[in-house]
Amino acid sequence: MRILVTGATGFIGTAISRYLSSQGHSVVCLVRNLPAELVDRADYRVVPDILSVTAQDIEGVEVVIHAAGLAHGKNGHDRQLFETNVDGSLAVCRASIDAHCKKLILLSSTKAVGEGNLSNQSLPRPVGPYAQSKRQSETELLDLCAHAELELVCLRIPVTYGLGVAANFKKLISLTRSYTPIPYGLFASRKSYLYVKNLARFVEQILTLPEINGHCLFVTDPEPIELGCLLRELRLAQGLWAAPAIPMPGNLMRKIMKSVLPSSIYTQLFEDAVIDISETQALTNWVPSWTTENALKDMFGPDDEP
Repeated sequence: MRILVTGATGFIGTAISRYLSSQGHSVVCLVRNLPAELVDRADYRVVPDILSVTAQDIEGVEVVIHAAGLAHGKNGHDRQLFETNVDGSLAVCRASIDAHCKKLILLSSTKAVGEGNLSNQSLPRPVGPYAQSKRQSETELLDLCAHAELELVCLRIPVTYGLGVAANFKKLISLTRSYTPIPYGLFASRKSYLYVKNLARFVEQILTLPEINGHCLFVTDPEPIELGCLLRELRLAQGLWAAPAIPMPGNLMRKIMKSVLPSSIYTQLFEDAVIDISETQALTNWVPSWTTENALKDMFGPDDEP
């Protein structure tokens, strides 16, 4: 199958492109600049920016995977989030329709629905400009595709990790490599994460599934993990010694932390964020290849498969 991937120089776009190419698909990477390391057997098309994408840039492919996007506006300019995540997604969608593609897979975010524990029954309550831009991109593309011959699937993904990850997960890795003592038992909040290799395999599985047209699907690792356990497993996966995870009576400490930490930081550290993927699995028969614990070992092991 001939597949085009936008954002193909980013962490997620590169991983998806590499995996699909390794499985024999004909991959086209849509980029602003050619990367230093090219994906094996992939073709490259260069565009000035995502807003300028036309049917000519997309012609000749059956499926478009839209992985390009912004997580933060430069210099705090939130308008850039909406230009890239909403207007850019609409440009890709219109170009896909004009190029007569069969399917568009939009990489969205769990934040498009909200924070905390989420399921397909959760009412969307996006918090902040990034989350609002992702939710708006979903709704506008669903509306556009409802009147076009283009299948659309939105994938709502949480914090995604793997070799080469940046942003907050990279900070967690740096923390586990430091000499800072970590009270693992204090961080008992359970959270859902997504290994980028699990995501790449899920994307391939749904390439030809017509039953999911118009659906927004949560995609995560099979089970959530306690934050303290994640930190400990990160150390062990890197071959570092880690103290036992001793349960701690953390109620008093959490009350203190809640009084001194910004609410967003407190939420990240001490509140659950478990995503229910049962509907996704029922619709697609998907079984993730890696648990989070096994994924961390794979992440720091030999990079022998994309």
